[in-house]
Amino acid sequence: MDSDIGQGSGSTWQVSERKCDRMGQLYATRRTETLEYIQEMLEQLCMLARRQDCEMLGYLIEMAVMETSDLLRGTDEGPIGAKSSETDLQK
Repeated sequence: MDSDIGQGSGSTWQVSERKCDRMGQLYATRRTETLEYIQEMLEQLCMLARRQDCEMLGYLIEMAVMETSDLLRGTDEGPIGAKSSETDLQK
């Protein structure tokens, strides 16, 4: 199924659903790869901070590593006790 998307001066673009699906998959793949890279860098920074006896900095970076892990698992829970989606709010 194709959908028309108007563009300013009256021209129309045809965008297929299949192309949109591929774009979504590409976004998900790039996001995962980016988060994995960020996690690797944070782990290295955490080790460097701890080797220099910067315990608070190491702790904060470790929290960022944990957040990245949550994002990779798809569990962005937010603050403690907060609901993560509208479906949770409806329960």
